[in-house]
Amino acid sequence: MMHQPQRGILQKQTDDQVLCLPPIGTRLFWVGFRPFIFSRRGGKSSRSTSVTAGITVDDNGHPHNSLAIITLGWSLKPLQNFISICREFRRHNLTGTTTVYFAGGGSDPYGQGWQSVSKATRKLDTIDMDRDLKLEIIRDAEYYYSDQSRQFFADCGIPYRRGYLFHGPPGTGKSSFSFALAGHLSCDIYHVNLSSGDISDGSLHRLFLGLPRKCIVVIEDIDSAGIGREQGPSTKPRQAESMLLGLPVISSHPPETPWDPPRKERQNRVTLSGLLNAIDGNASQEGRLLIMTSNEPDALDAALTRPGRIDKKIHFGNMTQTAGRSIFKRLIGRSALAYDATISMAQIDQYATAFAEKIPTDTFSPAQVQNFLQSCRGDPVKALAEIDSWVREHGGRSDSENVSSCASDAVVVGNEASDTTANHGDMVESQVSG
Repeated sequence: MMHQPQRGILQKQTDDQVLCLPPIGTRLFWVGFRPFIFSRRGGKSSRSTSVTAGITVDDNGHPHNSLAIITLGWSLKPLQNFISICREFRRHNLTGTTTVYFAGGGSDPYGQGWQSVSKATRKLDTIDMDRDLKLEIIRDAEYYYSDQSRQFFADCGIPYRRGYLFHGPPGTGKSSFSFALAGHLSCDIYHVNLSSGDISDGSLHRLFLGLPRKCIVVIEDIDSAGIGREQGPSTKPRQAESMLLGLPVISSHPPETPWDPPRKERQNRVTLSGLLNAIDGNASQEGRLLIMTSNEPDALDAALTRPGRIDKKIHFGNMTQTAGRSIFKRLIGRSALAYDATISMAQIDQYATAFAEKIPTDTFSPAQVQNFLQSCRGDPVKALAEIDSWVREHGGRSDSENVSSCASDAVVVGNEASDTTANHGDMVESQVSG
């Protein structure tokens, strides 16, 4: 167990996070009447290191941070039984949880490549989106991991891989649905952050090689990772040319003031070819379900989204009336039914329909509406009383107000038309009489 202090230039606060790792060294333990030896070799702080096949090893050829379990005998059966015990223990104790692995966005002093955390599994019915679209994705993912699908891929000679592109505005549930889908499929989820600048082509390839055969890999905000076919031209030649021609020099960065700290920019170390090689190269791992999320799918390179790499493109849009009723029942209806015996399910349905009609279609994200409903604390009357002002405050107008506004506009137009007709009739009459 180790306590890691937080290092900073202007602050000397400590981080209260405690990191627990197996001890470095050798330990003896017993399973029944059989002795086992557990050993863990150190990380990158070893004195002698080298790189073999892209893996950092010590002078004895052992990978860094490796775990070894040894027992006496000539048969592997005791080790296999011990692994089965460990797997059953994990399954029993992690029931209802999903393990989330992260890569990128921070240094890993122990050379593990992935950092993990276990979270409570999120149910798919907590994702408020189009019901038919949700069922389509679930059925496709379930079929992909079925024995029939695996045999079909093998018979046809197709690499056993599947790729989705979730695109849409921020806060529409792309990441949440990915996490819930992993829990539904009973597999782990792996997040890769390509915008951090900590991952190179080689490390990305090694990360994909270490993936299990059944997992979900999520590359979030792929459009903001700055991955292109080639690097853009430098601004220095343009500035030199402008100086020779006597033109003003235009900088792409604002001038720094004397009190500004020096700017340190992270350059992306992953190229498009490196990403494509990791996704579906000849040495890439099979069996994973890849999900890429994007707010601007049109900015992505066509080679990245072609069929075979991206098999389905799913749009996650803003709130609809159907999703509005669903999110109201989930965040307000359940609490109201649990704590107020005078409220019936029929009343909740009426409240939900009235609430959904007050939400303008395709205007607010589910995250915005969820934030509003959380502030109502399970009170349906309060939610209905405050939703109109909340919509106006956030620059929208409810569908019911839009309908009444259109009706009033039609009345005004009709009155103007009748007045015009009447004036025209008076004109004709005067001309005839004249």
